[in-house]
Amino acid sequence: MSNGYNLLKNAFDWYTDLEPESIDSWEQLERDFLNCFYSTRRIVSLIELTNTRQQKGESVFDYINRWRALSLNCKDRLIELSVMEMYTKDMH
Repeated sequence: MSNGYNLLKNAFDWYTDLEPESIDSWEQLERDFLNCFYSTRRIVSLIELTNTRQQKGESVFDYINRWRALSLNCKDRLIELSVMEMYTKDMH
């Protein structure tokens, strides 16, 4: 009972601490919630990172942030020059 209560309390605290209008959709709420509370992280391969493209309608800023977030979970070590080449090659 105690562990379930702690999870509910932690989830409630997380939810109430969100900045107003910081969540745009149920999908984003789910993703952010899982990122906060789901303990196993998906490992991103260098191939997946290399194949990541800027999506139609996605701003350069959002693309770079999405790419950087993926790169944090990359199992391979990246050097700065390679990183710049990878994420700038597919910008619109």
